[in-house]
Amino acid sequence: MSVVRVLNKRLSLVKLLGLTSGFVIFLCILLYVNYEFSFDTWSPKLRDVYRVSLITKDGQPSITTQQPLSQFILEHNPDAISATRVLLAARGELDPLLSAGETQIYRNDILRVDSNFLTVFPYQVENGDPKTVLSAPNSIVITRDLKMALFGDKNPIGKTIQLNKQDLFTVTGVINMDSYRSHLSFGALIPLRSKARNQLDWNIARYGTYVALKQGYASKNHHETAAFNAALDGIPALTGQGLALGYTPVRDIHLHYAQKEGSRSSYDLVLICLLLAVLILVITVVNYINLTIATSINRYKEIYVRRVIGADTGMIFWGILSESLIHVVAAVLLAFLLIMPLAQGLGRLLDMDLLHWSSYSYIRFLGEIAFLILITVCLAGGYPAFVFSRYSAARLSKFGSTPQSERSWLRKFLLALQFTVSIFFVCVSLVIFTQVRYLLHMDYGFVPDQVFKYQASYGVYAHYNAFKHDLLDNPSVKSVSRCSNYPGDGLAFTQLPFTYKGESHNLDLVSVDYDYFSTLGVKFISGRDFNPAYPTDSSKGMIINEACARELAFDPVRSSFLVSPCGQDSSQRAKSILGVVGNYNSEGFQASVRPTVYVINSGCTNSMTSVLVKVSPGNLVGTTHYIEKTWNNYNNVLPIRPKTVQDEFLKYLITYQRMEKIFFISTMGLILISLLGIFSLASFELDQRWRELSIRKVLGATMYDLFRVLNMPLIYILLVANLVAVPLAWYFSKIWLNNFTYRVQMPVLVFSLTTAFSVLVSLVVANTRMSKLISLNPSQKLREN
Repeated sequence: MSVVRVLNKRLSLVKLLGLTSGFVIFLCILLYVNYEFSFDTWSPKLRDVYRVSLITKDGQPSITTQQPLSQFILEHNPDAISATRVLLAARGELDPLLSAGETQIYRNDILRVDSNFLTVFPYQVENGDPKTVLSAPNSIVITRDLKMALFGDKNPIGKTIQLNKQDLFTVTGVINMDSYRSHLSFGALIPLRSKARNQLDWNIARYGTYVALKQGYASKNHHETAAFNAALDGIPALTGQGLALGYTPVRDIHLHYAQKEGSRSSYDLVLICLLLAVLILVITVVNYINLTIATSINRYKEIYVRRVIGADTGMIFWGILSESLIHVVAAVLLAFLLIMPLAQGLGRLLDMDLLHWSSYSYIRFLGEIAFLILITVCLAGGYPAFVFSRYSAARLSKFGSTPQSERSWLRKFLLALQFTVSIFFVCVSLVIFTQVRYLLHMDYGFVPDQVFKYQASYGVYAHYNAFKHDLLDNPSVKSVSRCSNYPGDGLAFTQLPFTYKGESHNLDLVSVDYDYFSTLGVKFISGRDFNPAYPTDSSKGMIINEACARELAFDPVRSSFLVSPCGQDSSQRAKSILGVVGNYNSEGFQASVRPTVYVINSGCTNSMTSVLVKVSPGNLVGTTHYIEKTWNNYNNVLPIRPKTVQDEFLKYLITYQRMEKIFFISTMGLILISLLGIFSLASFELDQRWRELSIRKVLGATMYDLFRVLNMPLIYILLVANLVAVPLAWYFSKIWLNNFTYRVQMPVLVFSLTTAFSVLVSLVVANTRMSKLISLNPSQKLREN
């Protein structure tokens, strides 16, 4: 009986469309959430693997640790089973060049690790034993992606790869990374080469330390004991620093910590998406219930007949529930067929690979779909089945009584809930869109257009002045400079204590060269730029930004000297402040501009490995070809690899652009589902009030009168939904915008337009359905019934 009803009911297609639309959006969001939560979950062993951090007196953790720390933990922590180290990239370090035959590629994901790395992180190695593939000092384990790039379909085992045209490594294993997601992204693994004297050096912290601990350690506080920390403090190089150790489960790193370390993922965004997915599922269920109620006139007639012929409550309940099961299963199957091509497009849109899973992820996803079917059938089918099955034949036979009229308030409440959620997300999506557009087009304090960044090789670095002179011979090259940090590079600034008028201030230090500010278009508020005509500018001059001037309460009349902690004597440390530049955004949009000092020769560091070249907008192809040719004159080993400062800087927007896209897609789906809800309301009103409308029309009511009578319930629902949704959207949008140092003013017009748009579109959709009945001859309609 349920199958017959499903096949014969006109509105079954509308129900199926509503369910399928909701499920497609729900599953798309679920794929994204599963992707973010899948990092470092591909092996049960990783539950007991932790990353070690050094915690300072003020509670700040640092993931860069000393080389001897791993062995120290094994000796002093009885819960430690094994430990391994990863050499972290040094500040400004060049990306290595890999060569295999004639093929050369740059990769920034080459990790130097301990030989036991693959026993702590249990990746499956093709054609090799994880315990021994890294035992030889010149061995290298590559990923299948790197293998295809260097060797194609050929077997790479035993073949050699040259690193930076110098060291030769022999391929001993291949890892297929398609099934693994880890916070440690790598294309190749190379054994650490440590001199014996460095094994005990506690003064250099350049390593990431990972420890496998006994099961059950997760229930502890993730901190070492006081006795352990006392032993750590007993090390001469660390005595008196008050350092402690903390342990972070590797499964928590990707979402909870990685954004601070340069990742584009956001735990807050994932939580928002989870909430969004739940709301979409609720709205989908509510819409299905409303559509079921809207078609209930004929359903009550059917139930009456079945009651008369002897059907009991259980038979009617399970019959209606099985109809819902058929609808839900059909909708899930359709959604599953649609989700594969849509997920590929969504993955490209979000720059994520959403469909490469481990076997565990597949099983979990199928379990989530089964749970989706179960919960939807229980919620969407359970309520109508309970309502319809509780009426007796005697009650249904009463003239003029429609049982569902007793529940009209609930139906209207459910429809109002649909509209409230939809309007809320429309408002929030438009606020996100407005903020992202603002961030894209705001004044960053510098001009990134047509500025290329090149990572200086040794030849270019050693002969930088000659290289710069040759570039400027081309009239299309407007300026050239170099620096240790540039906007968007993601590198942490060096922070040092400077002294101004006897007071100490912690200030960021950036090494720059002549023409740095003109290359980036940074404006001066006062003073002047570094000038090679004044030799002392490079040794005793510095420039500060506006934030630094405020921090120092800078007064050039009283004092223009800032004492640096760098330099061999006091004469080298005292530097003259030559000028003040305007603040410019260099670390994203949520962080405020920090007090910064710019110097040419800091005496502390001179890692100016980033070369910036500003070119004219015309003839970019010819100009970049000229730059490459000049580069090769100074470096015939490492090929040039340009990046644009604009592209690098706008990477800070990736998280917010993802949020914008996810909200846009979800909002469109919610609007569609809500419009189907309007369709259900219009159908219900017509089925309930056809006799009243026909009599009104016979008595002379105009079309306007009839539309007003039918539309007033919908208008009331829309007004209530807007009164609830708009303040909520305003409140949460305000909270979200307050996370940004640079933010747009709350766009009031967005909320006004959303309210007007929701009323207009809803009335158009509803009246499209209503006009069909109103236009009929009332006497004909009365005769038919």
